[in-house]
Amino acid sequence: MPQTVTFTAKDDADSVANTVQASFTSAGLTEANVIITISDDDAQSILVDPAAVTIAEGNATGATVGVSLGQQPDRDVVVNLASSDMGGATVEPATLTFTPANYATKQNVKIVAPQDNDTANENVQINLTAAGIQS
Repeated sequence: MPQTVTFTAKDDADSVANTVQASFTSAGLTEANVIITISDDDAQSILVDPAAVTIAEGNATGATVGVSLGQQPDRDVVVNLASSDMGGATVEPATLTFTPANYATKQNVKIVAPQDNDTANENVQINLTAAGIQS
């Protein structure tokens, strides 16, 4: 009589799908194997700390934010950074590379607000994008 076997996947800290093999053995019988593909339920995310900063215009020191990934990737991830208004704020570096080994380590990003000739405050968004990651 066939019997039902239930496999349960445990939650992990990465966003990578896994494949495992289950083997069924019994004395005197041929081994049977089943390949199990586990689709991961974790979505990759880009984390920024702090999420908002205030910078004095013309201050060369600017502000520093830390950027990391929320889940361990299965390959290198390049995050592109761009200012929505280069006259209002600049960002450097322009790219960050995260590996499966350093994904959780914050990489520093410097944001500077150049001096301009008006008295208006600017609100600038720094856009962080990476292939395969929904922003």
